[in-house]
Amino acid sequence: MTLGWWENQLSRSPQTLTFDMVKTLAQTIIHHNSPIKRAFLNTYSHVFLDEFQDTTLPQYALLKEIFGGSNAVLTAVGDNKQLIMTFAGATNERFRQFSIDFGAQDVALASNFRSNQRIVDIVNSMAKAIEPNSITVKCSKAADPIPIASDGVIHFSSDDEERKGLAEFISREIQNGSLNANDFIVLVRQKADEHEDNGLRAALEEKGLTLRNEARTVGESGISIQDLSSEPLAEAVILFIQVATGDRRRRAYPDLIQLMSTSHGSMSEHSAEQFGLEQTLRKATKAFDEFVKSSNKSFSWEALVNLITSQLGEDKLRRLAQEYKNPARLDKVKAGIAAFLDECSQGAKNWQELVDRYQGVDQVRLMTVHKSKGLEAHTIIFFSLKDSSFYYKADMNEEALTFFVAVSRAEQRVFFTRGRGSIEKLTPLYELLAQAEVPNIEAFP
Repeated sequence: MTLGWWENQLSRSPQTLTFDMVKTLAQTIIHHNSPIKRAFLNTYSHVFLDEFQDTTLPQYALLKEIFGGSNAVLTAVGDNKQLIMTFAGATNERFRQFSIDFGAQDVALASNFRSNQRIVDIVNSMAKAIEPNSITVKCSKAADPIPIASDGVIHFSSDDEERKGLAEFISREIQNGSLNANDFIVLVRQKADEHEDNGLRAALEEKGLTLRNEARTVGESGISIQDLSSEPLAEAVILFIQVATGDRRRRAYPDLIQLMSTSHGSMSEHSAEQFGLEQTLRKATKAFDEFVKSSNKSFSWEALVNLITSQLGEDKLRRLAQEYKNPARLDKVKAGIAAFLDECSQGAKNWQELVDRYQGVDQVRLMTVHKSKGLEAHTIIFFSLKDSSFYYKADMNEEALTFFVAVSRAEQRVFFTRGRGSIEKLTPLYELLAQAEVPNIEAFP
């Protein structure tokens, strides 16, 4: 039956391979080809596994196939309280399995270097409720002052009032001069696009603020803004535009040189490779100027992206990421870059303003909790904490872990808002907040 399913997938036009199929094929290839396995072991003597709690079974099986029984030093880092990939097959047993299979020693990391004492207290309270045997984390910033209002739950009379209240709060904080828009992250459980389109963007714009929905896909590329921002090709293009337009802010030139050097091989300050790269940038800048001056009304962002990648050398750019060796993938990323540049150019007064929009300067970030892993901000707002914002069959034990991730993103403050609607299903989450003594407050501070 299994073989028949594989044959069916591979007989399609085009052939269909899922991620798990690729992992299984990789595991099979390594299992039956000892030279390939030896090549891995000779190359990687030390392996660091981040966010290990979200490792799926196929991923773990591949890891074990390569490094099991070897002399490689493996370090797995993670936290079962931040397990958010159960839907993909991750399990809280993965660390125990790793300890058994690799003879690993457990080391508890007991310091929080991100948050102030109040946020750490909330995190510890939630951790104990989720995992009673969890260690109490110490705050490395215990002596730092805590904001007068560092946390709270705010119930608005309507969804519209919730959006307006959020926009007024962020606007007021920025006008006070101590924070900027990038110091805020608005988190939602799911469907960030709906929140953006249903009035959140408009409410912020009324206050002169720009919302950056990191979850939204750009154009027809199928790539989200957040994913596009992590693409080395997208970074190379925007850095080059900065350099070509004389915008040297935020280390544009040295960052571009450093990024491109990864595709040109190692280079010293006075090496032939360094000289060649600088020559390439000068020629590319000249071609850029000529293109912009000659385009007039027929300007095409797709054509500009193609020009930039051609001038910088597509063969070199393919080395920035392994997946760029796939022409379809490279074209998809280029399409995403062109679509986002087009979007950012609308109404932009100059190249610097376009670049700022592209890079998210002075923008309030909106994203799902799952996409916030690894990020942090001065102030976190969990927006629309009510039943209708969650999956109708949501497992509250799993949602508690997602909730924990959201709170732990905060450096100084965390707030939870909801408009009109039932919260009955979310009672366990509100109980977590009550146990942590997060107060109900009438409005944002």
